Amino acid sequence: MKKTAKKIVAGTVGAAGLFLASAATAVNADSVHRVVKNDTVWALSQKFGVSIKSIEQLNHIDQNTNLIYVGQDLQIPNKDAQAPKNNTHTYTVQSGDSLWAIAQKFNTSVDHLKQLNGLTSNLIYAGQTLKVDGQATAQPAKAATPAPAKTVAQPVQQQAPVAKASVASSTQKAAPVQSVTSSVATSKVAPAVTSSSATSSSSSSQQSVASSSSSQSSVASSVSSQSSSKQAVIAANHVTYTVKSGDTLYIIAQKYGVSVASLREANPNLGNSLVVGQSIIVNNPTKNPAAASSSLQQAQASSSSQQQSSQVRTNNNQSNQQTVQNNNQQQNNNNNQAVKVSSQAQPASTTRTGSGSNVVSFAESLVGVPYVYGGTTPSGFDCSGFVQYVYSHFGVNLPRTTTQQENCGTQIPVSQAQPGDLYFWGPKGATYHVAICVGNGKYIAAPEPGQSVSIGSTQYFQPSFAVRL
Repeated sequence: MKKTAKKIVAGTVGAAGLFLASAATAVNADSVHRVVKNDTVWALSQKFGVSIKSIEQLNHIDQNTNLIYVGQDLQIPNKDAQAPKNNTHTYTVQSGDSLWAIAQKFNTSVDHLKQLNGLTSNLIYAGQTLKVDGQATAQPAKAATPAPAKTVAQPVQQQAPVAKASVASSTQKAAPVQSVTSSVATSKVAPAVTSSSATSSSSSSQQSVASSSSSQSSVASSVSSQSSSKQAVIAANHVTYTVKSGDTLYIIAQKYGVSVASLREANPNLGNSLVVGQSIIVNNPTKNPAAASSSLQQAQASSSSQQQSSQVRTNNNQSNQQTVQNNNQQQNNNNNQAVKVSSQAQPASTTRTGSGSNVVSFAESLVGVPYVYGGTTPSGFDCSGFVQYVYSHFGVNLPRTTTQQENCGTQIPVSQAQPGDLYFWGPKGATYHVAICVGNGKYIAAPEPGQSVSIGSTQYFQPSFAVRL
């Protein structure tokens, strides 16, 4: 009997050792990377040649926030172990969409979308059907509605492993959404463990399920309120403008005497590009383009009436007809010349007056465009390409690189920089970064790969010198 017991114990120990060895082999199949400063999930996916989704799933990273921290140990999946890419489906392009926005929505890259659809440029149009793979990041928020009590009891056993995984990885920092999920899973597992009694145990289990359902409702309402927090602010005094060919947010703002920020506040769903025929709400306009056009027509009609009156007087004074005609001709020539000089001088004065704030407003309309090395268009910018594009909008042709742009104006101290001046980082002749001064210690630039055009502070990234164009 004792020999039999020893054999059973030895067999159990041997089986446990075999299980641990196989588990260790499965873990060793993935490499481990310790997160350092400036690491992102996107950068790691590019470095190791794997997908963003596979890294996030393996390490239980929230796919909405992509949050990782310095010192965190991440398991990097083998290329062969990634999720199969045969879950390709279609997506219909909406008004205001861009390849970059669609890539962010489906946790992929612009290059992958172009390769999947055989695109040779970043140009897409509303109504176009594109192939995509993966799930849209906005879908979990829509599905977070309270389920009936009968369907809540079913996924209790499915979510139990999540609670175990949460306990096993307690040494790591968990994202807020994961911690809520694990706590809900724990509350669902508890009734299953204590369900050995008869009637009293059954009623306790039902109360627990109802409690977990209430918890799900509160989580869903919290997620729903967060997703709908970005709402349009529409003033009582507003007009609706229909986008025409060649329009930009900056041009529309100038027409109605408002700021680009005001347009984005009233139209929060605007993308980086406008579509002809699109409706834009303009809050509290200080200018009326239609009234200005009507005033011009009235002025032209008044001028025509004066010319007819002059002709009648000329016919009544036959003796001085030649003299009057000569005088009128001379006066018309003088008037035409004065109008021409005035019309030529007015745009130049407008360009000089507040040119720095105009440059900043136009630059801010490009916030969110992704960084692309060598990029010079709204499809993607690097730092000097962004500065070159902004100033070309105002007729200023700057050279392509930072070392060339630093010689296009007068060097001034950083403390004297005004909106529209250029900030440079690095020694003169070897600068490596350029940005546009916004004022109050702020600047706007295309920072680095993985980021997009944004506003930064000189308090945290001090420029070396400034240049006034």
